[in-house]
Parts: sequence; C-alpha cells; structure tokens
Amino acid sequence: MRAAAVALAVLIGPMAAVAQTADCTPMDEVDFRGLVLQSQAAIDRGDAELSTEILREIEQRLPCLTYAPPPRLWSDYLVSRAIDAFAAKGDWQSSMDAALWLRPTVERGVASAHPLARYEAKPKPEGAGKAVPHSAEVYVNGLRAETLPPDHGLWLVQRRDGKWWSTQLVLDGEVSDSWLTTPVEGPPRIVIRMHVGGGLGARYTNMARRWEGDTFDPDDIWQSDYLQDHNTRPVPMVHARGQTTFFSPFGVAGEVAHPATFGAGLQLDARAAAIFSPGGRSYLGGGLGLVALDLWEGVPQVWDPESGEDLEIDPTAPAEIRERYTWRTEELAYPHFTGLLRGPASNPWDFSVVVGLRANFFHLELDQGVPLHDDDGEIRWRLGFDVAYTGSNFQQTQNSDRKVLVGEWRGGLEFSRILGEP
Repeated sequence: MRAAAVALAVLIGPMAAVAQTADCTPMDEVDFRGLVLQSQAAIDRGDAELSTEILREIEQRLPCLTYAPPPRLWSDYLVSRAIDAFAAKGDWQSSMDAALWLRPTVERGVASAHPLARYEAKPKPEGAGKAVPHSAEVYVNGLRAETLPPDHGLWLVQRRDGKWWSTQLVLDGEVSDSWLTTPVEGPPRIVIRMHVGGGLGARYTNMARRWEGDTFDPDDIWQSDYLQDHNTRPVPMVHARGQTTFFSPFGVAGEVAHPATFGAGLQLDARAAAIFSPGGRSYLGGGLGLVALDLWEGVPQVWDPESGEDLEIDPTAPAEIRERYTWRTEELAYPHFTGLLRGPASNPWDFSVVVGLRANFFHLELDQGVPLHDDDGEIRWRLGFDVAYTGSNFQQTQNSDRKVLVGEWRGGLEFSRILGEP
C-alpha cells in the first residue's frame, strides 16, 4: 500500500544542482525518493541500524536538495524520521507534528499499538511569519509560499535562485533576512554564459585634419568635407558575446561581431580577455581586441571651391587613382580593460564597459542588456543597447607630415538568444 502511495506522489521535473555554500552531495528527486523508500523498507523489516544510516545520509544531503519535494513524499520522510528518533529516544514529536500538519492521513508505518500510531498532533501554529520579498522564490514544505513559516515547529524552507537551490530544515526558529537576500551560488563547475543575435544600428565616421596652413588639394589630402554625404548610415549587426569560468573565479570573456562598414575588408570586431569573476556573474578583466575602422583617403573631385558643391568623383581621373582613393576598412589591434555587472539569476540584467588604449588610439564601448521572459517564465532572450566610440590617428599615404584623426561612433539595438546559464 505504501508503495502505491509513493507511486502516486506528485513529481516535478529535474532541476539543476546545489548551493555552493553547502558541503554535501547534490540530491535530486530520484535520489531523495529512492532514499525515502529505502528507509521505509528498512523500518518494515525492523532493521533499525540500516534505517538510521539511510536517514543520516538524507539529513547530510538535505542542504543540497535540488528541487522542492512534493508534500506527500516529504511527509513520508518525516514519519520515517520520527520512527528513527523514537527508537533513539530523541525528539520524535516535532517530526510527527510536521507530517500530520502537512498530511493528516499519512501512513504511520508502525503497528496499531505503537505510540506513534495513536499520537495526535499538537495544534498547527496559526498565522504566518513575515512576508517573502517580491524578488525571492521561496518554498515551504515543498509548496510555493508568499510568507515564511511561524517561528515554532519543524519546517522545510527552500529558496530558488535561477537554477540553484538553498535548503534549510528549521526547528523552532526564524529564517534570517540574509538567507533570503544572499545570491545562491552553484558548486565549482564550468560556467558558460553567452548570447548570440543581431540588430540594427547606425555608424558615423568623421575625419579631421591634424595640420594647419594647407590649401585645398582634392588629389592628395584628407579633409572632413569629403565625408558630408557619406559618413552616416544605418547598418545591420550580428554578434556573439559570452564568458566562461573554470571551477574557480577565473576564466575568459570574449566577443565576435560583424559590423557592416563603408569599405571593403575583413570587417570584424573581436575581443578576448582573462577575467576574475567571483560567483561567475560579474567580472573584471583585460586582454586584446580587434576593431574595424572606416577610412577615406579622398577622391579626385569635380568641385567648386567657392560654393563647396558637387563633391563627386571626377570621371576623367585615371582608373588606378579612382580605385586608390576610396573607402577602406582598417583592422586595429588594441589592449583593453573590461568590466561587467550582472543582476541575479532571477533578473539577469547586465551592463558592461570596455576601454582600449594604445599610442594614437582610443576605444570605449558601453553595453546595457535586459532579460526577456517567455510565457512560461523562463529567461531565454535578451534585448540590448550598445554604443561605442573608436578614435585613431592615421598618417597620409604620400605625406608623412600630415595626419588625420578618424573618429567613429556606432550604436544600435540588439536582440539575442541566451545560451548557457542566465
């Protein structure tokens, strides 16, 4: 009969692993249900030593429970716990009270003459404890709860933070505020967080002369006037961005993007950094990057110097000149520092900063992302806004004493799929 009752227990899907703060082996639904059934079988055979050993293992692994057990199964465990405590002349009443409050018809697993068979539970505490914070997901005795349990009695209290669980067995006490608010960290493992997607943005390029006193010569000098009809346009973007830590706070972060540019060339933005990430969420780090920067070297013009109009390519210019003076894309390598702040697993917003510096070069990038929830409450998508500035001095091809500052702004909205942990 007991086997049939357990078979009818409400089961829930598998969850992830255990809170890192607990020094024990993770215990999922299959493990917990199997151990409870083993303890019941040992009690039925009268093997007190074996049942004590099994219940001790459950107690040791309870802080590492990785799901909320259904009330039926939890009450069965409490009865086994009460029988074991009775045999050891310990406190069996608290376990039996908790089992009967949760399920008054629970099978008691002892003969009718046994004191546990005739035991009547104390009145269930009235009222409730303090309210659960809106941002916390708390379960009491296997059921989702909006309030904490009273401060007397035996209660299974759990908190889910994303895919990780923290579990307490509270006897005649209160749950601390710090337990409700401290992020639940997973065990040491390889943590992968990344998102892949694309979007639409704008790209603006400006070039300014860094020398004085020259007269206008459309054949061989750069001048920002050349760009007035060509320096801004909408551009599509695709990217992949992520971070990984390896059984420790240390890991790597990186990004690969294909930003559409004005010129021909590789057109690739990429970064890789070594990072320090306590908890595997926010991080600080540094590494190397590669950025695509548009460059215009001027073009033979049909130009009215008084009105400044008709900035068009001179169709009479030789083909080799027309081909030489055009947009091109330069790939520039740079060292950089980076940092990222990330919200809790229940609301994993993120904000990142990248700063790159070297001689005659500066790069700054800011990125803000917010999670998007599916209808089932899972976090699988991200909406982000990215803005970046890159500035670099270039030397003119045929005039070593002439330099220009190329400054480029880029920004856009991105929609991406979240892969790995949120």
